[in-house]
Amino acid sequence: MKKQILAFILCITTLSLEAGDIPGSKENPFLKRLDGSTIVRYKIPDHANVNFWTVNEKGGSLSLLGDGSILRMAYSLPGAATGTKQVFDVYLKELKDKEFKVEYSNDKWLLVWAEMAIGQQGFEELKVSDKDDCGYVYATKEDPAGFIRISVLVVKFKDAQKNMFAAGDIGIFVDSCQSKPKGN
Repeated sequence: MKKQILAFILCITTLSLEAGDIPGSKENPFLKRLDGSTIVRYKIPDHANVNFWTVNEKGGSLSLLGDGSILRMAYSLPGAATGTKQVFDVYLKELKDKEFKVEYSNDKWLLVWAEMAIGQQGFEELKVSDKDDCGYVYATKEDPAGFIRISVLVVKFKDAQKNMFAAGDIGIFVDSCQSKPKGN
């Protein structure tokens, strides 16, 4: 019996190590993880707000402040078999299926905005180049548990990035924020 328990514990440990997620990370409560991806950044910031990027009616950039319970995470997805547009479309569809209101989406996002959004997540060391494909979606949802804001930035890196993304990998950067319900 002890050998069976030891074998079971070894199996579970091996499975969690094979997943490659950073220690202490958890799944995003609002979005499913894509098969084959690993969590490379998971952070619940000390501060109580986050900027979400969108576009105003004149086409200029606009930063909206979200406050409440914040989660910042990034996934790495080996990109050989898929492209940015396919990954972007999966997340866009999931948000719509979960009845989020898409406030802004662009499957060919401006690189300067992508670099700002990645830097905001704490990845200042990553560099987005004009060779990289980017897509971005910002969505909101009224929920009994509170107002939810979520942004997803998808970048296919042509060049390797600081031992975090290999050339051709797709980085998926997710910011989510849930405010307290009105009246609390």
